[in-house]
Amino acid sequence: MKYTLLILGILLSVSQVFGQKKINNLDLDIKANSVVHPFSDQEQLLNYLLINNKSTSNIYKLNAKMQVEDSIPHTKIDSKYKVNSGSLIENGQPVLFWSTKNKNAFISQKFDFKNHLYDTHEFEINLKKEKVLCQFTAANQLFVFTVLDDSNLIKVYRFTDSKTVKSQLINLNSLVFYDKDYKKQNLDQFLKYSFSLEKTGYESYELLQIDNASPTPLGLATNKKKFYIEDNVLMITFDHHMDYTEIIQIDLGTYKVNQLHIKKPYIKVESRYEINSNSFLYQKNLVQVKTSESKLFLTIKNLEGELISEYSANKREDIPFIAEKPTLQFNKRNGNTREIKKTSVLLSYLKNNSIAITCSKNDEGFNITFGGIEPQNKDVELSSALNGNMIETLIYQIYYNWPSNPPMQKLQAFSQARGITATMLTDPNFTSIPGTVKPTVYQNINAYLLSKKSSYKSEILFQFQQKMYLGYYDTTINQYNFFEFE
Repeated sequence: MKYTLLILGILLSVSQVFGQKKINNLDLDIKANSVVHPFSDQEQLLNYLLINNKSTSNIYKLNAKMQVEDSIPHTKIDSKYKVNSGSLIENGQPVLFWSTKNKNAFISQKFDFKNHLYDTHEFEINLKKEKVLCQFTAANQLFVFTVLDDSNLIKVYRFTDSKTVKSQLINLNSLVFYDKDYKKQNLDQFLKYSFSLEKTGYESYELLQIDNASPTPLGLATNKKKFYIEDNVLMITFDHHMDYTEIIQIDLGTYKVNQLHIKKPYIKVESRYEINSNSFLYQKNLVQVKTSESKLFLTIKNLEGELISEYSANKREDIPFIAEKPTLQFNKRNGNTREIKKTSVLLSYLKNNSIAITCSKNDEGFNITFGGIEPQNKDVELSSALNGNMIETLIYQIYYNWPSNPPMQKLQAFSQARGITATMLTDPNFTSIPGTVKPTVYQNINAYLLSKKSSYKSEILFQFQQKMYLGYYDTTINQYNFFEFE
């Protein structure tokens, strides 16, 4: 049965509250249990919606005005390929990649809209004595990085088109890795022991990708091993150490490697476990937060380690550089918040939970938001929370449920996180300025979904030309709706 796909069809009064804008109507075969995978061709200004129903699969090509131009029905791929790994454009035609959960096998789907042809190709890469470090799309190629057991070797699998994968080793023997007690380790040991969940023995190797195309919720930024793609360079940050942030830079064209150590502010304590810290990379500036139960530091430095701005506060005073009182978001998705009046409460929360900091651009400069996020599983030991590992929490699982859809990761992380947050507004030189913190696009979308009172299913979110597009199946009218958010 076909349903009309309404892009932003809602009353003007509601639109003014949540920031939607009506575009047009589409007629697509989407049902309540459909699985929709969106991806875009930013150069040709095209969007694609891959829609999997119980027994059918179809891909639709949409232009920049979200009007359907064409579609290709096709056979569904083997169900063992569960992970949507990324997409690229080959000779003007879209290619989707999927992998098994262990990433030992991949499959490509190529959709030739010019000739209305569909083709698949399977890859067996058999990860032997390797752990997946990260996967991402850059320069119109799919990359999978692994680390070899008990070594300083990284192996790169590079999918250059729908039928070609190339591999290459990167030797990191020239780099030095230390654990939090300054014990020297190789890369495999470093990842295995510095970021493991001590209660469960879980070995956490995989990095979390941060996409700065839109604001990042603190729930994702709690991770202390993140990666970013800037100017075709893979930037890996490690915040296991209380004294510095470690940055590994890998040029994706030459595989040239560089290592940086950016010092964190000094706080006098008797034990390292009395401190918590984290960082966030934005436009080649590193924003760091470090706290004990009595002292807070926030610094912005360039990648040469040169200080741009520094702010501090203690537990006995109000924090002078934040725009508004810190707030506690609780009860997951109900949107309830409570103002935190005492700085001591904030510092204790930061120190004893998973600490995070993020940076995003606003009309006058930057928003720098920091806070502490509670683990969903209260049995996770404090040392695990300090590591920033959220593998036992819903927040961490979100990333792996949506590995190639950063907007969906961010929406889910924002709506599910419980924690205390505070925001500083700055000018373009990172000097603190007064003002009112405006809600992010994810807050607006979350507020809109709250207004629907769970009458939606199969929601998706994607970004195109600086705008967000939310789609969901409305169970009250049996239609799949799409909304545009600024």
